[in-house]
Amino acid sequence: MTVLGKRHFMRTCATAMDYETWRGIISDSFVPLEAESSPGHAGDAFRGRIELSSVGGIGLSTLHASPHTVRRTERLTGAGGGGLFKLSLQLSGRGLLVQDGREVVLEPGRLALYDTSLPYELTFDRDFSSHVMMFPHAALGMDPAQAGQLTATALDADHHLGDAVGDFLRQAAGVVPQLDPTVGARLARNVVDLVGTLVTDILGCSTPEGAAAAVGNRIHDDGASSACLPAPRGGRGERDRQRDQVVAYIEAHLADPDLAPATIAAAHFMSVRSLHLLFEDTDTTVAAMIRSRRLERCREELADPACATRPVAVVGARWGFTDPAHFSRAFRARFGVTPGQSRRAAA
Repeated sequence: MTVLGKRHFMRTCATAMDYETWRGIISDSFVPLEAESSPGHAGDAFRGRIELSSVGGIGLSTLHASPHTVRRTERLTGAGGGGLFKLSLQLSGRGLLVQDGREVVLEPGRLALYDTSLPYELTFDRDFSSHVMMFPHAALGMDPAQAGQLTATALDADHHLGDAVGDFLRQAAGVVPQLDPTVGARLARNVVDLVGTLVTDILGCSTPEGAAAAVGNRIHDDGASSACLPAPRGGRGERDRQRDQVVAYIEAHLADPDLAPATIAAAHFMSVRSLHLLFEDTDTTVAAMIRSRRLERCREELADPACATRPVAVVGARWGFTDPAHFSRAFRARFGVTPGQSRRAAA
């Protein structure tokens, strides 16, 4: 299973003193993988450690391990864990990433992107350390097929933003585990936004002027090719794919007070009308989905003993309900009890 489930926040640390334990750790921490140890580092000779934070649907991890190889095979891509990008920043040692007919040597300071929906292979020929960020396709704010052109390439090579992304990722990986979950989620999203800016700039893509203003923190030229922009509508398969991306984006940004149909549409380079059309054959709307998922997150937090001293109004505000009275009414309409009653029932 992947750590990027419905839970808003999770921290974990795991150490392996043998290779079999490590195989289980990396598959549980990321996506289903095959793995094999390098000669001389099998069995008890292997050492590995991972520190992982999952905030707002984004995973940030730091790995230290002995030489080995991991593979995401064609079979495993159908076993779950697809629809995610992984961004790797090599800290020490050396590795080789192969995906989609391309390969890149991972040297210290090297940034590389890969896609869990496609097979890939990672080989490390010596002890290594790296930061890895894992996030939904939709969080990047562009068509995954376009971003996929850059998998297994050196994102930092000869590009003025490469160092900035690497430095930001390095700092975020160090501080996110120490932050309040909502603040940590915002910081993690900022890293992903900066990655999106880097990828967009390398590809020469652009968004319409209005979309650029709504997405924020990105600068685009008006004259870039429209091939970078996904069509708002298509066949049913394409519409389902786009809707899945939107749902993943909503899930990853529920704590953002600015989350709304307009900002979601802008992040996916489509009009608000096209966004609503994606949901016309479902039993919900974009706004209703946002409200429902936020209320569910509030109920989860109210039931969490670690949040028992957090005022009900603060819980609501953390998930976008800035008016306490409105939050209480919406919560009662959804669950049949007030937020306070829900908390007491869970105690």
